[in-house]
Amino acid sequence: MLYFTSDFHLGHANIIKFCNRPFSSVEEMDKVITDNFLTTVKSGDKVYFLGDLSMRREIALDFLTKVPKNIEFHFILGNHDSKFPATELQKYCRSVSQYKNIQEQGKSIFLCHYPMYTWPSSHYGSWMCFGHHHWDTRNIFYGKMMNVSADANNFKLVSFDEVVSFMKTRENNWDYIKDRKKVD
Repeated sequence: MLYFTSDFHLGHANIIKFCNRPFSSVEEMDKVITDNFLTTVKSGDKVYFLGDLSMRREIALDFLTKVPKNIEFHFILGNHDSKFPATELQKYCRSVSQYKNIQEQGKSIFLCHYPMYTWPSSHYGSWMCFGHHHWDTRNIFYGKMMNVSADANNFKLVSFDEVVSFMKTRENNWDYIKDRKKVD
């Protein structure tokens, strides 16, 4: 199974207040998010984490040591991940990058912590998954874009099937070119 998520903000007590998270303490928040992750992923699954795991190195590393070794874990860096050297994260992750373009079941999906106005192949109908925003952004962003942040998805991972279902409800990207021959 393929999953996407972002913005756990583990160990970040103020995020509860800033984002009106439904937790009474940082310990409760971290436990719920970590438990949701660990009870969802199974052997052979692939997870793309789109940034902002934790602002504290020791908490981030503690979480990464809990990710089962038989899970393919890819880390897209967010604005709160800059304190962690990529070389250190690479010990726990299949890949570490600022962004990533993947192909899944014939679909091109661009992954970045931040939403973008345009991205590689958006004019050909590619999709974008992003995080950073801690609320439902469906009515803010236009086109084939999905916010996979923990806050926007009940603190659960988003499956590829959920992304497919969501994208079916979205209009084409603003720069979509229906007839590719016109741009060749």
